[in-house]
Amino acid sequence: MDKEPIAPDDLLEQSDRLMAKTLAAFSAIIQAGTGPIEDSASTGAAVFNSMAMEIQMNGLIKVTEDLLALTRQLRELWVVGRLKMVGEGEGETQQLIKGDAARYFETLNVLRRAERLREIAAYSGSIEYSEGPMRGNPMPLGMPGVPGGLVAPAQSGGRV
Repeated sequence: MDKEPIAPDDLLEQSDRLMAKTLAAFSAIIQAGTGPIEDSASTGAAVFNSMAMEIQMNGLIKVTEDLLALTRQLRELWVVGRLKMVGEGEGETQQLIKGDAARYFETLNVLRRAERLREIAAYSGSIEYSEGPMRGNPMPLGMPGVPGGLVAPAQSGGRV
């Protein structure tokens, strides 16, 4: 047996697939058993319907056996303790994601700072560049009716 915990989503998907197969097999049995009987029905047609129902019944039995195997697997995983509960292990994953995001943003900030310094060095005028927290509240752009909000200049709307 694997030592890796099994995710409940995989088991739920397997259960859903088996239930869908069960319903499809049952529906096929009902359709084969309730087909219209014609006046000219022959023994061959009756044998065909009988065989079709038997095949569908064997399929239903196989799917039911698969469902029982799944319930046995669930019991075994529950007793052994390898079945992950919903939400279990998500904290570790969130920590990994946060660590990756922090490293990504750190690298991004280094690259942005280097690009800013290159642009400042290329500019011939006198620019003062300083890093630090923003002072004051940034003014929203393009929000008329908001006190202190800047409105983007309107484009001339003439047709050509």
